[in-house]
Amino acid sequence: MTSTRLTTLTSLLAFIATLLVGASSAMAIDGYQKRKNVFGGFALGGGPGAIHSGDATDFSALRDGYNVGFHASAIFGGGVTDHVLIGAEANYWLTTIKKGNTQDYANHQGSVLAIGNFYVIEGFHLDVGGGFSYGALVGDHPSANLPIQEAGGAIKAGLGYEFWFNGTLAMGIGAHYNRHFYSNGSFDMFNGSIGLRWY
Repeated sequence: MTSTRLTTLTSLLAFIATLLVGASSAMAIDGYQKRKNVFGGFALGGGPGAIHSGDATDFSALRDGYNVGFHASAIFGGGVTDHVLIGAEANYWLTTIKKGNTQDYANHQGSVLAIGNFYVIEGFHLDVGGGFSYGALVGDHPSANLPIQEAGGAIKAGLGYEFWFNGTLAMGIGAHYNRHFYSNGSFDMFNGSIGLRWY
């Protein structure tokens, strides 16, 4: 993907985040309910991701730098306390990379994580998780034999801010770093997201 698409996505996420943070002061934040409940939610966003590997691996021809992709996640869990939440989270990231005039390939990255949310100041929280990853590279590439599919490990860390629409529905924005570990290399991704949770 081009730098123009990266700039557009970044600008859109920044604009929406500014609206949400500004709107939070006008929302019914007094509708806050304790987070020590079962919850579920989802988030949408995107950001740049890249494949890393040594020179003598199956992934070496796929080191095309950082490319912007679409990201989606879903989470289900519960509150240990009002400030500590744990859950199971599924993540999916996708981009298509063009090589020349006729060849392109898709990079699919997914993960299933055990994750903790630690609320430190009001709606601000830190997120840390780890689990399993799965990568699939499919399509046409001039120097790589595709498809390549592999499972591995994954870690995730980041921060976010959440505010309440009412006593059960909250909206949040977040920024996270993900890294997937494979036998032939690794993949990392930076993403921004906007999501909803029901408590």
